[in-house]
Amino acid sequence: MDEIDWTPKPTLKPGMDYHDGITYFTVPIWRNVIIPPKKKDGDPKLEKQLQTYIVTSDGRGIWYDKEALDTYNFVPVTQLYQDLEPLWSLNSVRAFLNGEASGPTSEDVYDSIRSIYVRFVEFADELYHDIMTLFVMYTYVYRLWESTGYIHFNGTAASGKSRNLALLSALAFNPIWASAMSPSALYRKLAGSPGTSCIDESEGFEGERGEALRRILNAGYKDGAKVHLSEKGKDDRWISATFDVFGPKVLASINPLEPVIQSRCLIVSMRPAIRELPDFLTSDPQWQDVRDTLYLWAMENTDALASLVTEWHDPSDTGKKARLCPRLIGRQWETTGQFIVLADYIGGEAFANKIIGFMNNYFTKQQEAMDATDRLRTTLRCLPRVLATKSFHPGHLYSVKDIHEVVSSYMESDATEYFKTKHVTKNLDVLGFKHKVRASGGLRIELAEDAVRHEFTQRRVEPFDEDIDWLANKISYQSGDRLLDSPSTSPAVTSKYTGTPFWETEEEDA
Repeated sequence: MDEIDWTPKPTLKPGMDYHDGITYFTVPIWRNVIIPPKKKDGDPKLEKQLQTYIVTSDGRGIWYDKEALDTYNFVPVTQLYQDLEPLWSLNSVRAFLNGEASGPTSEDVYDSIRSIYVRFVEFADELYHDIMTLFVMYTYVYRLWESTGYIHFNGTAASGKSRNLALLSALAFNPIWASAMSPSALYRKLAGSPGTSCIDESEGFEGERGEALRRILNAGYKDGAKVHLSEKGKDDRWISATFDVFGPKVLASINPLEPVIQSRCLIVSMRPAIRELPDFLTSDPQWQDVRDTLYLWAMENTDALASLVTEWHDPSDTGKKARLCPRLIGRQWETTGQFIVLADYIGGEAFANKIIGFMNNYFTKQQEAMDATDRLRTTLRCLPRVLATKSFHPGHLYSVKDIHEVVSSYMESDATEYFKTKHVTKNLDVLGFKHKVRASGGLRIELAEDAVRHEFTQRRVEPFDEDIDWLANKISYQSGDRLLDSPSTSPAVTSKYTGTPFWETEEEDA
């Protein structure tokens, strides 16, 4: 007999899973367990234990343990995180298993959730009510996709970011408040009871927890991706533990995210609402009814939706993706595909085309913004080169023409044609270098070494290789022998206190 099992059993993942036409959801349920007596003449005891129960779309109930799963040719995950409260109400679970409950149509579920968003949230673009409705439904069937895009609510204070997260915690599948969990607990929760991760004020990636969030977001958009954590075992030896962190994720922050993470997000720009929005409690019983409806909808529709997902992933020229949205490729498709397929499932190709048109326009604007961001980052990376190679005037004032010369030398040839000194001035203003002085020879801008280093740190921008030691403050570029003017010969620009501020620059194009 061959010792190797060449057809190992598949793992049944907790939370939500789908195999061969069957949908699986796990819920915590109290189980009556008979505990054997410790002594020979003792009596067995009946004990209630909170365990994980599997509900299948074909009406079966299975305990999530090795013995039960083995009967159905599955193996359990190595890390199971036991939730304390069921998000699918036990009354609804029991009714479903007894054949007494059925879900409404996809159109009714969609209309119901969209009406909730219209009532409680105001977006700058009305179509985001559709996007967020599709996202909520997607969280209950997310394992049908091999990748997931994140949602990033980005806006000023009091613009509705936290309100959106609160609404998702009431509606979305198995919400996980990542901001309130330690790194180790977060890893275990995501792997052992996965769902929709909610991360508030996500620009704060400092410390151990911040690094954990960064690793989760970098890996968690792709099914099968893992993160590794070194931890002490029972014998105090360090071992490497592996955690599955795939799943829907929603972030909210005032500041932009790091470029790699942001590229995996659909950015929803928020602003303070114009109309008065009603308050709501996430503990309100109405949300339980909505979640029960979503569970039932997923049970009845996941298999048919899976067929449509396969149809959309047809690589041929006649497939739906090639025919309807040829522009959305790579990361763009990974970020938005779930919305488009769900729109097609709910409202046909007309609805899918509406979402596709929105996404095409969104990515066009995002590319323009990314190009502007790249130029901004290039400007910042070039500033140490300016400090190292160009002379300055008293008060650490540098000629804009000199700065433009250095920045242009690091840009693509086609970009330098329209990158003028006025663009340098604008970028420097965005970077926080706002003190400007008009002098003979043109505009000058204050660039102090510590201020430039601060912007590198705040914006997490890596310097050129030759400036690594400078950023680490091991060397200085602003040596006195490169000072151009003395205070006595150029009083108009000796310092920021005696120079003439220039706030609105109309520098001629160079």
